[in-house]
Amino acid sequence: MRILLGVLLLGAGFLMSCGATWLLVTGTSLPGVLGRGLTRGAAAGLARAPASYFRAMGMLVGSAAMGSFWLVLLVTISPQTSPGVFLLVALLGFPIAVAMTASLVWMTVLAHRHNLFIWSKR
Repeated sequence: MRILLGVLLLGAGFLMSCGATWLLVTGTSLPGVLGRGLTRGAAAGLARAPASYFRAMGMLVGSAAMGSFWLVLLVTISPQTSPGVFLLVALLGFPIAVAMTASLVWMTVLAHRHNLFIWSKR
């Protein structure tokens, strides 16, 4: 069961890293259904968004992909592993959490600065 969960997390991490690469390199929204907003207002906000917003989103998705790869390590560690190795893997999650939080804050700041969504209207 742990191996199956590890494989699913690995696949999710791979897909997220592909999406993050697209967002970081192009600075535009993803093509197709994934690039649309859930509402018309959100779609209009995404159409007005600058490239820096999508790059910040790419950093968020990329750090989530790193978090997924970290979870693969954490889930697939053998129960017989020494506590020191387990602690080391657990501590690797801290920089990932910091990167994820920082990119989420930066993406929110950019969305508010450019009035992209309804919650940022003054």
